[in-house]
Formats: sequence, structure tokens, C-alpha cells
Amino acid sequence: MHTRKALTNLDMLVLIFLIILAVALLLPAIGRSKGGGDTRCATNLSGIGKALNIYASQYDDHLPIFSTPSNAQWLCDESPQFASTLLNLNATSPTPLKMLYCPSNASQHPEIMSNWNNTSVWGYLILNDRGSDAKNMPQDPPTRAPPETEPADRSGRSLYYASKLNSRYFAETTLAADWIVSSTTNPAANTGNPNIKRPGPPNLTFNSSHTVQRNAAAGGNVLTLDSSVHWRTFSPATATPIKQPGPVPVYFWIPANQ
Repeated sequence: MHTRKALTNLDMLVLIFLIILAVALLLPAIGRSKGGGDTRCATNLSGIGKALNIYASQYDDHLPIFSTPSNAQWLCDESPQFASTLLNLNATSPTPLKMLYCPSNASQHPEIMSNWNNTSVWGYLILNDRGSDAKNMPQDPPTRAPPETEPADRSGRSLYYASKLNSRYFAETTLAADWIVSSTTNPAANTGNPNIKRPGPPNLTFNSSHTVQRNAAAGGNVLTLDSSVHWRTFSPATATPIKQPGPVPVYFWIPANQ
């Protein structure tokens, strides 16, 4: 007759260790949404949208406009005042800085990017109107034409620098999006991790936020003017490349509705 051997303390410790290890390995997979995006990233964009809505509700639907430094010319560049205003709208519980950066992008370092050359470089592309400073921003596209004067385009391809939240095409107008970056508009080129270096003290590295095999861009989360967040699969055939000013060829891509 065989007797059942009781678990020793060592056995219990090994078992607990294996359970912890299994949970640690599963957490990254749990953190990803069905579309392939990180749900933490979608939560960040949703938080940005809610904060902008709080601001707009106090200022007749207008989004904040702050003067930006002359070197703030990319879609991820904002004035430090814009960032601090957004993060401190809830005075009793300020929003953490990490909300402005995608958790899936290892090239984003909030402690460096939040005050880079007197500019707040975000981990997301923001299509807000910079006012008179918009002359330093990419112009083709986006345009500064208000959506109310444009023909209906529900594909998400028409891009604007938004100044208010009362757009006629509320749910289709892109307000913010993940980084999808490349050094060329060639669809066959790697639009995942080109390791683009942005000159400055210190240099910043730009890689796409959500990548798959061979570092190709899988897609990105997009925040629209109604504060909803959608995952859009990246396709060079339908996405819009936006060239950033400067001597280094850099393109940010905005994926279209599928």
C-alpha cells in the first residue's frame, strides 16, 4: 500500500515560484487588446482625450493653445505649458507624466522627453492647433481648415489641426495617434524600428510603438475628437505619411479607418 507524500515547505516554495513566474509571463499577453495594441496605451490616449474635454468644457469647446519654442516642429512636440495644463486639470489627483507616453515603446523616456530643449516631446502625435506657431508645423497634411468647411470623409484620412471639439465629423477626426515612424514613404521600407536619431542634447531615438515580426509596424491606437480610442491596423497603401520639418528625413504615419 502506497502512502501519499505530504508537500514539504521547499515544495510549496517551488510551487509558488512557478505560479509567480507563469503570471509574469502571461501579463504582457493579457495587456494586449484584440487588435494588437497595448490596452495600457489605449487607456493613456483615453485619459488625454478626457483631460482635453474637461478643458474644452470650461473654454467654449476650445482646446488649449500655447506658444511653442522654435525647435518644436514635429507632431509629437508640445509646449511644456500645454503638458502641465493637461496633467494638472484634476488638482486633487494630478495625472502622472507617463500618460503622455506609450508603454509598448522602449525608445520613449519620459524623464528626458518631457523637457527636451525646452520642448515637451510626447509619445503620441497630437493634431491640435498651435495657433500662430503652426507655421513651424507640417502643413501638407494636416491643414488648418476647420472640418466644418470640408466635404464629408469618414475614412479618417482627412487630417486637421483641431482647435475646437465641435467638429461636424466628430468621431472621424483624428486628435492623437501612436508613433508609426519611418525614414521614407516607400511602402516596402521598414516602418517599425528605423532608429531615427533626432539631433539635440541628448539625441532622441524614434521607433514605432506597436511592432510585430522584424519590427514592422502593426498599427496604432488613434484618439478621435469624441474622446474614443480605436485600434487601426497599419497599411502603407491607406495610411497618410506626414513629413516632419528638418534635415533628417522623418515621416509619421496616421493609419486610416479600415
